[in-house]
Amino acid sequence: MRGNRCGGWKNARVTAPRVARPSARAVPGDLLKAARRRRHHDPLPNRIQDSSRLHQMDNAGSADLQWFLVRGWNSRVVKRGGFMFSSEPGNLKNKHSPRYSGLIHPKPMSVTPAPSGGVLITTRKDSTNPRQLKAARNTVRVKGSMAGSRRAAGKAAKAAKNYRSDLARAAILRAARIAQSNVRSNKPKSA
Repeated sequence: MRGNRCGGWKNARVTAPRVARPSARAVPGDLLKAARRRRHHDPLPNRIQDSSRLHQMDNAGSADLQWFLVRGWNSRVVKRGGFMFSSEPGNLKNKHSPRYSGLIHPKPMSVTPAPSGGVLITTRKDSTNPRQLKAARNTVRVKGSMAGSRRAAGKAAKAAKNYRSDLARAAILRAARIAQSNVRSNKPKSA
């Protein structure tokens, strides 16, 4: 039984099952809306009240999801001259990007000037509970009188080597600049 009234099997219309394909212009927000329409619920955090504590939440999801939530409405974003900078703590280059962000990254690193002169290099310990802020920090201090730029750069390199090697160069440069800014010039007194 090869042929039939509509011209046989060669003229039969073959339809493939419809598969939902994301369009070329699909953005994650559209994909989330589509997922909600299909009654698919992802385990997202209920309500994030303080964006500066995102990295401390256990169930906040991946760093990519946190960056997607924070990148547009972060209060630490500074827009000047067509560029986006960030003033958040733990951002070594002050760039508004997920790589340097101290809010969302599970391993933030900060290099700051010490109040009494010198350099403070702060990292987060892996083994402690992130909600215990004092116990979760590991701080290396290069004292004011000993804070030469080479010494501070060496301490920053050692701290970043096994912690976050992608930030080693940025940490070294920032520590050296802070140490240089602390040096007092010894001008000879004129008689």
